Amino acid sequence: IQAYKFGSTAPTAGQAAMQLRVTAITAPANDLCTGAPALALNQPMSGTTAGAANDYQVDAGCFSGVGNTTSLAPGREVVYGFTPSASGNYSFRARTSTDNVTLYLSNTCSTGTAPVQVATCRAAVDRNFSASEELSCVALTGGANVLAYVDARTLATVSAFELEVNACTPEVEPNESTATAGPRSCPVTGGIVPAGDVDFYSLGTPATGSRVFAMADGHAGSSTDFDMRVTTATDTLEYDDESAD
Repeated sequence: IQAYKFGSTAPTAGQAAMQLRVTAITAPANDLCTGAPALALNQPMSGTTAGAANDYQVDAGCFSGVGNTTSLAPGREVVYGFTPSASGNYSFRARTSTDNVTLYLSNTCSTGTAPVQVATCRAAVDRNFSASEELSCVALTGGANVLAYVDARTLATVSAFELEVNACTPEVEPNESTATAGPRSCPVTGGIVPAGDVDFYSLGTPATGSRVFAMADGHAGSSTDFDMRVTTATDTLEYDDESAD
């Protein structure tokens, strides 16, 4: 370990002393699926893969949907559990601003010699290099626990993140015109598939003078270039390009 002063001038009096500290990083309690803490609905939980090992890998066949980079996710990972109180669709999101993570779900806690191939994989996603990853509208059974793995694409990567699970109301196709507009929900989850797809949602018949406040959260998509419109059946009342509100 070499410590040095930036620049060519000598340090001023009293500025040449230094102190060096070495601290061992211990593995997080949820490095293995047997120590997975419980996620609560709509409550983000902060986490990190610092100190974790490459205990698990995911089968490339578990990835589905567009824009994914499929891999075994051979990096460090930590594990969380979630037990829905009722059967329905749920979305899992890992938010990170600087690091690349892979997110996947399993029904069982796999054991064996590391790295263990995760069995009964439900879904996996890795669309972004430095943004959120989201498993959208996964059908779960009430009372049945699932495990969520936040994994890294490489062993050298250490990620700090926030993990959250929410109930999901998926869009219903066809909804690509004002005539086929789907019902609104707060929120509703849609997808731009295939590229260039358009989704309409009905606001009903608001009272005269009403104002619309609308936002699209596309941070976990493979593209965040969304256009939004508030329309009647014949006219655009307001248009927004890319700022998503």
